[in-house]
Parts: sequence; C-alpha cells; structure tokens
Amino acid sequence: MKQIDLEYYPYRWLLIKRKVTGHFPQNWGDVQPKHLIALACLYKGTISELRFLEAMSSINQKVLKKLDEYQRYKLSELLEFVQNLRPRHELILRKIAVKDRTTNEQIVFHAPKAKLKGFSFGQFIFTDTYFSIFQQSQDPEDLARFVASLYWPRTKSFNDDAIQGHADILKQAKPETLEAIAINWQLIHEWLSLSYPLIFQKAEEEETTEDEKEATKPTGPDQNRWIKVFNNLVGDDILSRDQWAETPVNTIFEFMTRKYKENAKRK
Repeated sequence: MKQIDLEYYPYRWLLIKRKVTGHFPQNWGDVQPKHLIALACLYKGTISELRFLEAMSSINQKVLKKLDEYQRYKLSELLEFVQNLRPRHELILRKIAVKDRTTNEQIVFHAPKAKLKGFSFGQFIFTDTYFSIFQQSQDPEDLARFVASLYWPRTKSFNDDAIQGHADILKQAKPETLEAIAINWQLIHEWLSLSYPLIFQKAEEEETTEDEKEATKPTGPDQNRWIKVFNNLVGDDILSRDQWAETPVNTIFEFMTRKYKENAKRK
C-alpha cells in the first residue's frame, strides 16, 4: 500500500491548510475486498468518482470534495494498474454470508484455499464453465451459478446437484460482490497461465488490419472445453469418472502438462 499525504483547505475563505493521509493499493497484490468491490462498481458505472476514491484511499468523501481537480486527477493516476490484469493466486473475498429467505438461516459460502489447493477437478470444471457462459451472456443468473460453483459451505462436500440451489441463495447477495468475484477469477486465470502455460495459453498479439481482426474475431470461450478434457482423461473407463472428478485440480494440471511434454518429445 502506498501512503499519500495531502494538504487541503477545509474552507475556501479561510487560508488555513489541513493535512490528511490516505493509503492506496499499488498493485493487484495490495487489493483488499473493499477495493475489489469498488472496482466492480467502477467497471459497471454504478459508483461516483468520490465514492470510488473514498473506497480506494479511506479518505472521507467530505475531504475529497475539498481537493482541487489536479489533486483528484493525481490520485486517480495511482490506480492505473487496474487497467491491466495481473496474476493473483487467491480469492480476495474469503467468504460470502447470505441469509436463505426460505429457511431464514444464514449460510456462509467459503472460497477455496490459495492456489486452488484442495479444489477438485470436478468443481473446477463447473466453475470455469459457468464463468465462460457468464462472460458471453452477462446474465446475473449465470454469474450466480459461477459463484455458487466456486464458493462452497465448509460443512458440505461439492455436489453439482446443489449448484442451482446455492445460486438461488447467492442471488440475494449484492450484485457488486458477485461481480468482484468474477474479476478475481480473471486474476486466477492469469496465475494459471503462469503456472501451467501449456494448458492456459495466452493469445499472442499480432499486427493485423481491421478487416482481419473482424474476420478472426473470437466467438467467445469454448464452454465445453473442460468437458472434452474430462472425457479424454476418463476415456472408456466409466467406473473411474468420480475418481477423476474428485482429484485435486492441480494434480490434474500437472498430469496434463507432463503428457503434453511427452507428446511433444515424440514429434
């Protein structure tokens, strides 16, 4: 976090300055839950400049109003890093507490551990597939299903039959909370691209004409990608489907990486 010390005039007609100190995240590694939610609101255009700067700096809006335009511009410059996604291997919002209106019971959904430790391949398949669907549809229903696949009550084991029920409960959470988690999942993907580059290959930027760009414009992520991968791993051994699904996702990625390297050597 970067400390910022500012001087401002509390009253325009009184030439006496006051000082205020704020703390800004310098990179994605500094971003905390309140920052991520504010960023989600910014991307959706549902937050004012002053409210956004207050959330990011912990400087009261009343003080921010007293700053001149140049000072506020310089504060905004400190947040240029949010324009580019960077790897982060953990979910910033560690839990979501939502009241189930049907039972009047508060249910706490927990994020997986850092680096997706203990996260099963089956749960990853549903999470990333629903995320791909949401990327294309931007439908709140799909967003809720994505988060419902990713966050899970600690007292229960993952069961894809329960995703829709959990999604119905999570829809009662604030939309910006779910949007923030979608941003975070993109940071997770950046980390996966570094950790498993043979599996999560980033598209290379090439110089193309506008016509070429239009002709090669992607239609969106392959929503069936992980289903195809799963079926290839299982093959004809139907009895092992549950075993593959329950295997930690990092174990699967390491296995896939090893197989890719072995196949490359044979060519």
